[in-house]
Amino acid sequence: SSRLVRLTKRMSELEICSRREADRWIREGLVSVNGKVAEIGEKVEQNLLADSIEISKDGEETSALLQSAENVTKAVVLNKPPGYVSGQAEHGHLPAIRLLTRNRLMDANNQKIELPGNSWKHYAPAGRLDLDSCGLLIFARSGVIAKKLIHNDSTIEKEYIMEVEPAVQETRKEMELDNSFRIPRPSTDLSPITDGGGMLLGEYRPLKPCRASWIEKGSVLRITLNEGRKQQIRRMCRQLLGYHVVSLERTRIGPIGIEGLPQGYWRPLSSTEIEQILAA
Repeated sequence: SSRLVRLTKRMSELEICSRREADRWIREGLVSVNGKVAEIGEKVEQNLLADSIEISKDGEETSALLQSAENVTKAVVLNKPPGYVSGQAEHGHLPAIRLLTRNRLMDANNQKIELPGNSWKHYAPAGRLDLDSCGLLIFARSGVIAKKLIHNDSTIEKEYIMEVEPAVQETRKEMELDNSFRIPRPSTDLSPITDGGGMLLGEYRPLKPCRASWIEKGSVLRITLNEGRKQQIRRMCRQLLGYHVVSLERTRIGPIGIEGLPQGYWRPLSSTEIEQILAA
């Protein structure tokens, strides 16, 4: 059976409002759960969905999911083009957050939409995607969502597709980390990464097992990780498989994909997607 938590806590977790606001709305008799007016101190199942909660304001009942445009956009996904950095501007490269403009906004069906007010501002990237990499990058205004995605304990899957070619020689950085390192001879055997336990140069924590398969043998590879280290895919391919990554696209994080979303465009995450992240 599901553990019970305070309704105010669950409303905060679902990013409907702060606990303080939830408390006030309940005191004012504005909140209903499954059609029944909520009581002060009420407890609910810890996995209660947002669409079970109704907010009655200004004499109108609305699902908690439709509270405001701001609420719908507590986290967004961008299809990042190469050439943008994930975080702060550096070395003359623009941050990807600059692409979160109204004229680049799509809805869940990848149709252009208008968003009222300035509710699209104040996001922070939940994770990294290298300058030269493209694909899925999530921005969140919620620390709860960001923590679920990037915390060391996160087990949310991240899927990448990359073009590779045989690596030619060791880099200066690789030799500085270990002057006896030699790039392995390229092979289509992916067990050095799928089995886990491998070590990256300069690290002392073994890699977790991952899923990997060739889309085109020896040239196009799909890898699914449930951990995130700096430039992990590129380093794994070079140091464990003997391949240099020519291009890299992140296509999925957990339940969230970018299929149909043009490069350089963004969309709000749906309440279902957010609940799936929080439940992971």
